[in-house]
Amino acid sequence: MTLFDAKAFCRNLESKPGVYLMLSASKDIIYIGKSKNLKSRVASYFSNSPKTRKISKLVSQISGIDIMRTNTELEALILEHNLIKQHRPKYNVIFKDDKSFPYIAITTKDPFPGIYFHRGSKNDKNQYFGPFPNPYAARNSLSIIQKTFRIRNCDQSTFNNRTRPCMQYQIDRCSAPCVGKVSTSEYEEDIQKGIKFLQGKASEVIHEISEKMNDASRQQNYERAAILRDQVLDLNEILKRQIVSVQRGDFDVVGIAESEISICLSVMYFRNGRLLGSKQVTLESQAGLPRSDIIEAYIMKHYFELNLGKVSNIYVSESIASKNQMEELINAKTNSKIKIIRPLRGEPKKWVQLACDNAKQTLLLKNQKSKELEKQFKALRKMLDIKGDINRIECFDISHLSGSDAVASCVVFDEGGANKKEYRKFNIANIKPSDDYDALRQAFSRRYVRLLNENKRLPDLVVIDGGKGQLNAIIDITKQLALPFKIISISKGRQRKLGQEQVHSGGKVISIDFVPEAGRLLQQIRDEAHRFAITAQRKKRSSNSIKTILDDIPGIGPKRRKNLIQHFGNINALTDASVEEIEKVKEISKGLAKEIYQYLH
Repeated sequence: MTLFDAKAFCRNLESKPGVYLMLSASKDIIYIGKSKNLKSRVASYFSNSPKTRKISKLVSQISGIDIMRTNTELEALILEHNLIKQHRPKYNVIFKDDKSFPYIAITTKDPFPGIYFHRGSKNDKNQYFGPFPNPYAARNSLSIIQKTFRIRNCDQSTFNNRTRPCMQYQIDRCSAPCVGKVSTSEYEEDIQKGIKFLQGKASEVIHEISEKMNDASRQQNYERAAILRDQVLDLNEILKRQIVSVQRGDFDVVGIAESEISICLSVMYFRNGRLLGSKQVTLESQAGLPRSDIIEAYIMKHYFELNLGKVSNIYVSESIASKNQMEELINAKTNSKIKIIRPLRGEPKKWVQLACDNAKQTLLLKNQKSKELEKQFKALRKMLDIKGDINRIECFDISHLSGSDAVASCVVFDEGGANKKEYRKFNIANIKPSDDYDALRQAFSRRYVRLLNENKRLPDLVVIDGGKGQLNAIIDITKQLALPFKIISISKGRQRKLGQEQVHSGGKVISIDFVPEAGRLLQQIRDEAHRFAITAQRKKRSSNSIKTILDDIPGIGPKRRKNLIQHFGNINALTDASVEEIEKVKEISKGLAKEIYQYLH
């Protein structure tokens, strides 16, 4: 039953375009939608026609609706997009920004350009290719180019200081321009071939290389001819393995599938008619929302707001009512001619079906993983003799380098596995070097004092990477804070062999090989905490090294130092930067940029 008179409200609505904002009893915006006919669309929520569980739940929470009239459907689309972005309502599909899509960067301004995997902000000096659907696709293309065209991948500082070829040269993945093993013209040829390959012109590259190979052979330059022959063979082998569409050009394919609680979008990226890669986006607790609305939200986020795909067509599995307005909006912003098409026949229809099948398979695998996790959680509960359910586990680990730059990690596992959004790291301060017990006490106390103060969810189980000593180190804190959850530690056993770990719990020692399902889960959680701690510690160490150097430069205070660290990340990147690049950092003048550059060189 709704909390307001829906019939009376709908009776007074006009059949005009606009946006509606559904409100909860506390006046929070819980859903934002648009329509070319507000009266018809809003009334449909309160009709007697069958509804999904998700829509029924939404309707049950409505206590009011605000209306914002627009003159056109296009205005309604823009307003809806901006309002969702501003308010992020509970029942709308919100896609993350994905501003860190992977790219491949080539430093084309350098005399001997390098090729790199890239995320984040772009530098005008470089040429970028992408975005790639996932890091694997980007790194795979990077590996192909290195192997085929032998382009360097080292940083500028390493390149400038080499006196003999590195291992990349020995394994035929670099032509060693650093020590003059290749001429400038030959290296530039390889760079241009790499660029054309990334632009999807592999067949053209093969033709060009074949001609140059024949020329080299006629000139009896057999060494060069052999290198070019190998490039042709490598590229032909790559093309054989690629999925090719009859339809040339750049286009994307979006398919969708849903389970009882989740929805999955599968997106396939074709460039110059060849499948570059695919990605799957899973949305939890969104099943029941109209599929067309979800695809619309994805397209608006990625092709309009983020402008991530310059394609001619986007083939979709569902009809989208506002597709004409979306095309107009995207094309006006990106200066392109994108068409959104739901194909009914031919090859595009087959690609859409394949994308939908990929989405179904992703949900199936996710469901299998969820069932396996459920078994592991139950086995762990039985092993530890815990009466209630275990739905959330947190694990701590400490990492340092000879006692310095200590960092603690806290990773979180729940019913869906590793919940990386909930991971936390703690910079440890004011302890004796190498005092793991004190470091653990500090991280543990900071974590749960904060959760208690903010009235946030506590775990059902806490795992400490260590033995009895680490477990005993936090007993007093547990009692002081009256923490309700169980705490255990996991150590490597006497012989320190994988699979022979021991669990310390309430004075008992349990060998995990007696309960393999629970043991695998604990090992996975422990290893993830260890990985996260080491990664955080390395970043801290790198950050501290740049801090130490910046402290010695006149005119660099805490604020400017922070800006430089955030911009460059490590001392190598700052050392490689030009005066102009340093000057781009917030609050760094041209004069100060020169001083920093001169100090580092």
